[in-house]
Amino acid sequence: MLNSRSKLFSFKDIDNMGKNQKYRDLFEAEKNVLNDALQNISSGEYKDNSLLPHYRQLALNYKKLLKLSDKVISISDRQQWGLKQVESALKDLLDNAGQGFLTFGQDLRIDREYSAECRRIFNANIENANILDLLRAPDDEEQNILFANVFNSVFQAADETTKISYLKRLKKKIRINNRYIAIEYKLIKRFEQESEKEAVMLILSDVTDKHAAEEKINYLSYHDKLTGLFNRAYVDNFLYELHDEQQLPLSLIMADLNGLKLTNDVFGHVTGDKLLKNIAAVFQKCCRQSDVVARWGGDEFIIILPATNRESCESVCQTIRLTCQKAEVDPIELSVALGTATLHSFKDDMLEWFRQAESKMYQDKLTERENNRRRIIRALEKKLWRIEHENEEHCQRIASMVDKLAEQLNLSPDDKRDLHQMAFLHDIGKGVIPLEILEKPLSLTEEEWEMMKKHCDVGYRMAQAINEPKLAEAILAHHEYFNGMGYPQGRKGEEVPLIARIMAVVDAYDAMTNNRPYKKSIGSEEALAELVKLSGTQFDPQIVDLFVKMVRNAGD
Repeated sequence: MLNSRSKLFSFKDIDNMGKNQKYRDLFEAEKNVLNDALQNISSGEYKDNSLLPHYRQLALNYKKLLKLSDKVISISDRQQWGLKQVESALKDLLDNAGQGFLTFGQDLRIDREYSAECRRIFNANIENANILDLLRAPDDEEQNILFANVFNSVFQAADETTKISYLKRLKKKIRINNRYIAIEYKLIKRFEQESEKEAVMLILSDVTDKHAAEEKINYLSYHDKLTGLFNRAYVDNFLYELHDEQQLPLSLIMADLNGLKLTNDVFGHVTGDKLLKNIAAVFQKCCRQSDVVARWGGDEFIIILPATNRESCESVCQTIRLTCQKAEVDPIELSVALGTATLHSFKDDMLEWFRQAESKMYQDKLTERENNRRRIIRALEKKLWRIEHENEEHCQRIASMVDKLAEQLNLSPDDKRDLHQMAFLHDIGKGVIPLEILEKPLSLTEEEWEMMKKHCDVGYRMAQAINEPKLAEAILAHHEYFNGMGYPQGRKGEEVPLIARIMAVVDAYDAMTNNRPYKKSIGSEEALAELVKLSGTQFDPQIVDLFVKMVRNAGD
């Protein structure tokens, strides 16, 4: 027979249940009642009571009931703990998924549970916030109205298909707090107060970096990387989609940049790229926002001018030419050949429209060819004259002397022209040699001397680029020696072009009779004596003899 309270009934399992204080207090009270009852039944005080066996059985049954309840509650606690673990794991998963998850019902208020990413996206705790306030765009009222209409319609619609069709109307990507957020819209079911109700789930992903990458790819797809202008692909697409009659008349300018090959050959492609950027800036400055300015390829550009007649188009061309003239010479004067055409109906042949503009452009290029050549030569001369001893006075002195020699040698008109031009351009290649080398007062190092000798080749390429092949050969050879010991190719005798042999003598005389950074000047007779001394080795004897007589006769 049980005779102590601790032995009557053990509640250690109940004490180990869940931490809910309500259940602990309830079982503690029931334990006391049951133990008191069993104590009284076992005391013998009520042994004559005919109902005692029934009370004993009732107490024992209640004991069994309490034990069973203990097991049930223990199982419930374990299930609750398991659910909490699952809930915690699920929350950790969602909080670390890099996406925002939130739900709301018909009242459009955000539910209590949402993922941590939502706080970062909205920069706030959003429990019970109105979804329309969270998604509101300050500068897009049309979007705000759409969200309000769709969300309200979803909860009012009768069938699921209609609800989903409403959600499909919403934007898949919007801006929130200056970030681009992709949104998925889901229709879900949830239980509230033992009833099933519909809700909307939003899955939000911050795609700002992806959006920027896509924008860059899209930009490069339709823009020239170097100049930032539209490219050929954009123009093709623009013309394909162009059907608005209000854009007529539609004018076209085709442009070809002059001097790009020269700039690339002489100054390098980095400088050539700068020239392309400069002309692109001119086009943009002279055109409207509605005009399409594009790099067509290489040194060619096109400009499409909507709602522009022929006269207005020609006016734009004139503005472009004037702007080029005012632009900085860097490294040569900006110059461009232009051709125009105007389309009056979309039924007209666009290929013919292009051919007409292109034909006029090439005609303009041919007409202005000599002017362009002179502009380039002037630019090259100015670049050369930055060198103190290669200034305009030096070139004029040489030109005067070679002109007189040309008369005495009975040169042809073409040779006279080339020789006169040579006076100004013989050292044009020095324009790319660093000033610290050109004006160095001391002897050049071996490395510096090798760089200095490159000016012949550079000058040759410059003359070739302006279509002066004969002049180019003379520039290349004007430091060759009559005995073949000069540079850059070691030519000798009559292998060296005549105008180069003439220039070698005259240039040497002027260099000796005028101060240089590395050498003081000497008198005329001393210089002539030096020429005679080097006759047959460095200089052509016949030309030296003629030049010496010419100078002495002039002195007399």
